[in-house]
Amino acid sequence: MDSDPCKLIYLSAWRHPLDELARREARILVALLRAEQQRLSGTSNLVGPQQLCARSI
Repeated sequence: MDSDPCKLIYLSAWRHPLDELARREARILVALLRAEQQRLSGTSNLVGPQQLCARSI
């Protein structure tokens, strides 16, 4: 049996799939930022990176 290279994720239409994916991506990015901040400074507080992002916009 050949394995299909495309993976499909079923998201029902009534749940606004694009919004759900965006929220998941945002949660993952925040978790990664917290982990990196924890690694660099010993705290998972994101105030420093948040201020840096706000200044760059």
